[in-house]
Amino acid sequence: MRKYGLTIIAVICLAVLVFGHLHWKNISQAAGVEAREAAAKVKEEEKEEREALIQSLKPENNKQQPLIDYLHYKSLTQERVIVSLLGSNGTSGTGASNSSNSWVGRLEKSLRTDRDDLETLRFINHGHEGYSTEDLLKGKKIEAVIKDNPNLISAFLADVNIQFVKMIEGPHAHEVQKNITVHQSLERNDQVIEIADFQFSKFTEDPELAKRGGDQVYRNWLINSFNKSEKFYALSKDENGELNGFLLHSFLGNSCVIELIAVSQNVTKGGIGTSLFKAVENEAHQRGCGEIRVGTQVRNMGAINFYHKLGCRQVGCHQVHHLWNL
Repeated sequence: MRKYGLTIIAVICLAVLVFGHLHWKNISQAAGVEAREAAAKVKEEEKEEREALIQSLKPENNKQQPLIDYLHYKSLTQERVIVSLLGSNGTSGTGASNSSNSWVGRLEKSLRTDRDDLETLRFINHGHEGYSTEDLLKGKKIEAVIKDNPNLISAFLADVNIQFVKMIEGPHAHEVQKNITVHQSLERNDQVIEIADFQFSKFTEDPELAKRGGDQVYRNWLINSFNKSEKFYALSKDENGELNGFLLHSFLGNSCVIELIAVSQNVTKGGIGTSLFKAVENEAHQRGCGEIRVGTQVRNMGAINFYHKLGCRQVGCHQVHHLWNL
């Protein structure tokens, strides 16, 4: 009898285990079904939200659509979105300490900061030193852009640049004013930055670049020229020792290249720019240079007349375009 009792107890325990397992299995399956249904519902809602966003950004529905919205739409509907940029010194990164500080880098950072789902966005830089319209048409640079298959191409005439040259010939010695000194690898000088006010600039004429920090290009140019052995500053000071003008220049082969020149707006008497130019001309002669090169904007009549007065002759004129692929 005892044997049968133990058998019955064992059967009951086994039955409890089996039915308990089946019960929890059913509960788990039900929970799994609910979880999958919930996940599917969330996924469907996300899909609907994404589709609604795509429809709201669709160019056909937005004739005056901002370019950032167009890029956003393309990023949502394509595996990759290409932004190809073609331009001159600014595009190539001249004056920038690294690529992220160039205006192309700042553009990319600005776009990605504005929209956090532009993962498919890719930037291709076709910047070239001294780029001109002739280079675009004859230098086959446009073919390189076309090969990118960009989503949108637009060009902005940012500048018409006038190039001047002054030959340095024969015995040459200008009397350098005592208040002017020339410095190589100049340490950072905030007075230089403060008096730098350039009214004519391709970096602010282009509205797309102006929105992305174009007004900071010359400031960064100056900052990145401090403590550089290849950069030279001619500095002018008044009778109180305050800086009232500077001329940033460098040397390339047989040429002295004037990069930036500025005179304080607080100066009432002229001649500071001329004194700076002659000091640099004298230095260039001592270094064995055969010419001075400088460029300015066609609208900057004051600078054009200034360089003509100093004996420079015009040797070139070219258009500078910023090609935006947005």
